[in-house]
Amino acid sequence: MIVVDPDTLMRGDLVAAGRVMFDGWIEGQIICSRLEVGSDGYVLGNVAAKELFVAGQIVGTIVAEAVHLLKGAFVEGDVHHLTLSLDPTATLTGRAIRGRDLQMPPALLALEAKARANRANVEGFGERAAVAMSALA
Repeated sequence: MIVVDPDTLMRGDLVAAGRVMFDGWIEGQIICSRLEVGSDGYVLGNVAAKELFVAGQIVGTIVAEAVHLLKGAFVEGDVHHLTLSLDPTATLTGRAIRGRDLQMPPALLALEAKARANRANVEGFGERAAVAMSALA
């Protein structure tokens, strides 16, 4: 998990497999598995995620399977989604475009596949080590 606090200013793209909790300011795109933009978070750029929770602000296009615009959220741009939930106090200025054939960015799919493979290798190493240790006993 990556946590970005309110005192952080980033310029450039953030690409990560896994969960990102973002309360800072970024000028660039974010691509991750799960993104949580806190109430102090501001994103000036496009966002792609499987799950997106917004309490802060996003100015840019969003592509996400599940989008949750929480209390006080502000989004300026189009939202491409499979599911969308909108708090009554959230603001969306743009189009909400529901698409059954929503395409996640290849960079995210590749990162998630690599993370799964790495996790499997680590878990497999643990099992092999336990077998080796029991053989020594």
